[in-house]
Amino acid sequence: MASGFMITKLVTECYKSNVNREDSALHDTMKAIHDRLNWDLVVKHPVTPQDTITSGNDDPKAKALRDRLADALKWMEPLHKSTCTRSEALKCWDKVFNTEYFTNRDEKIDKKVASAAVLSSGIIRSLEGAAQSAVRKEGGGTYA
Repeated sequence: MASGFMITKLVTECYKSNVNREDSALHDTMKAIHDRLNWDLVVKHPVTPQDTITSGNDDPKAKALRDRLADALKWMEPLHKSTCTRSEALKCWDKVFNTEYFTNRDEKIDKKVASAAVLSSGIIRSLEGAAQSAVRKEGGGTYA
C-alpha cells in the first residue's frame, strides 16, 4: 500500500473541511485525493519540491492508493441517496474500513437507548454534586 508520507502529503494538499459533518469531510477528502491521483500520480516532496515522493507516472503505490480509493468511493455511493438509513450508512463505513465497528456500535446504542433516558437524569444529578465538591476554595482540596 501507499507510504504514510505520501498519504499525509496528499491529505494536506487535498483536504476538504466540513465543520458540521466529519464523515462528509472524510468522504470529500478521499474523493479529492482520488481525483488528484487520476490527474497526476506524481506527488512532490513537501520540503524539497524539486524532488518527488512517488516514482513518476507509473508509481505502483500511487496507483494502488488511487484504485483503493475508487473502491471505497463506490462502496460509499449509498450515502448520497436520500433514502439512506443510519444502518445502511454504518454498513458503508464498515466496508470502507474493513471492520464491524460501526454496525456493532449501532446495535449497542439501539439496545441502550431505552435505558439511557431513565439513567441519564440520575447521572447528571450525581455529576453536578461531584463537580461542586471537586473545587474547594477554603483550602485543603483540589483547585480548578
